[in-house]
Amino acid sequence: PVVVSCAVTLCQRSCRGKYYYCPVDCKTHTWSSWSACSVSCGEGVTTKTRRVEQAQHGGKECEAGTELKESRTCSVQPNDCPIDCKEHPWGNWTSCSVTCGEGVEARTREVEQARFRGEECDAGVERE
Repeated sequence: PVVVSCAVTLCQRSCRGKYYYCPVDCKTHTWSSWSACSVSCGEGVTTKTRRVEQAQHGGKECEAGTELKESRTCSVQPNDCPIDCKEHPWGNWTSCSVTCGEGVEARTREVEQARFRGEECDAGVERE
């Protein structure tokens, strides 16, 4: 429908230009924030992305090589890495606690307890 608007000295109506659609240039949106590191311990990757709206109807194209994703290495501090329990070798047996009858021999070892959600030691299990 044609809309006509007239005043005392000017009369106007709507019309269509030569082209049905107007050109739309390529548009790059802002980068997202960097993602969380891909690992919970050690070295991993973090990424950021952005949206790109491609040119339409003869608009200006995006520059060649317009990136949609960017990555870089990231690392989580080693102090936060899980450390598993470490059982050192058993020492030598002691002499028997008695010279006659039934006594006890013993031996010991060092055990470094798990930290930062590492695997715990098996309590009371002797491994040789």
